[in-house]
Parts: sequence; C-alpha cells; structure tokens
Amino acid sequence: LAALMVALKHDGNARAGDTVDSVGESTLSVGSSVKIHGLQSQRGKSFNGKSGTITTELDGETGRHSVRLKGGRVLAVKPANLTLTAAQPAADVKIHCGACERALP
Repeated sequence: LAALMVALKHDGNARAGDTVDSVGESTLSVGSSVKIHGLQSQRGKSFNGKSGTITTELDGETGRHSVRLKGGRVLAVKPANLTLTAAQPAADVKIHCGACERALP
C-alpha cells in the first residue's frame, strides 16, 4: 500500500477542526494531531476515523501530507480529508503569555 501523505502549513492561528485558512492555505503543521475522514476508495474507507500525526509539510506536487497513524503506518492524505484535533506550532512561531507579554518556552 503506497504511503498516503498529509501535511499543512501552520499559520499560528489554527484551532481544533481547522485545516484551511480564508485563502485556501493549509493551517496544519508537522507535529499536528489530525483525524482522517471522507476517504472514498474501498481501501481508503478503512482509514476514516483514524487519528495520526502529520510528519511532513504539504507536498507541492501531490497536494498531500504524510500522516503517521498509531501503529506506525504512514499515509499520504489531502488536507481536505483531515480534521485538526491538536495544533503544533511551527518551530519559528513564538508563544506569548497574554497576561504578562513575555515569550514562553
């Protein structure tokens, strides 16, 4: 079974459930937790409802990200077939404490 890949570029504003921003760009990033849905093929349907972690950025040629499922299987999945369940900020995104205006580790 060919690997299905799914990954989205995180803009720092993703919320659970979001996968695409207002201009159609992906809001997911490597490390984000996602749930797979809407796969239509006979083989793909068995992955609907499965959870995994994005392991690659969006592939510009295939329009898919790699998602590692529990158990280790890796799938290439389109952003439209992913639901963000827990965001992982990109490495270059700083998180700030709203109350004290200082960067958090």
